[in-house]
Amino acid sequence: MVEVEVKVKSLTVVNYNMPEKYEILEERRINIDGRTLHRIRALCDIYTPFFYVPKGWLGGYVESEDNLSQEGRAWVDDDAIVCDEAWISGNAVVCDYAMICDEARVDGNALVHDEARVRNRAHVCGNAVVGGNAVVCDEARVDGNAVVCDYAKVCDRAVVCDYAVVCDYAKVCDRAVVCDYAVVCDEAWVGGNTVVQEEAWVGGQTIIFGDVIVGGRARIGGGSVINFPCVIRDVEVYEFQFPQIEIRTKEDLENLTRALYSLQKKI
Repeated sequence: MVEVEVKVKSLTVVNYNMPEKYEILEERRINIDGRTLHRIRALCDIYTPFFYVPKGWLGGYVESEDNLSQEGRAWVDDDAIVCDEAWISGNAVVCDYAMICDEARVDGNALVHDEARVRNRAHVCGNAVVGGNAVVCDEARVDGNAVVCDYAKVCDRAVVCDYAVVCDYAKVCDRAVVCDYAVVCDEAWVGGNTVVQEEAWVGGQTIIFGDVIVGGRARIGGGSVINFPCVIRDVEVYEFQFPQIEIRTKEDLENLTRALYSLQKKI
């Protein structure tokens, strides 16, 4: 019998866990709707994309460490609340009186502030900013450098991205997309599979839903209602020029086509 000597090199176990950047203060807690929330305190200096958090600084409230990542520069400040299964990570900041709840996510370099609400399975990411009393909910996404503010609402599976702005009392819902440098404002309501893109502006009490594309430098305002498949580009449509559009018959559609063509010739 031949004896074989086998040499096994020792293994070195390296702990790659980063030091914790915050701690939960058990003694500083509040109760909201049956949830027990705890204030956090910074254990090291944190340089968020928006402000500096010194070691020892008291932050906002979380329900547990499952709400705020110990990695990156993400932070919850002031009296902001993150609870349920909501998750803040990357370099995102939630501050002022904002609230993130349910299964919502805020990451990247996003900022949620003022009294904004992000809930359900909504996602705010990139360099997006959600502020004022705005609401982002359901499975909606706000991405890129987009801004949602004032009393605006983005819901369902809608997407607001790039440099788009949704403000005032505007609502973007269903599977609508607002992108590029587009603006949806005032009391406008954009839904269905509508895409508002490029430098388009939708305001007033306009209602757009269905398979509609609004692009170029189109401006739609007043009380227009557009609920049929069409592409609107580089025209200005206001209440007195194009009031209350309702398409019910083929003749209505033909009249609308002629009206749009006439408006395009004037610009």
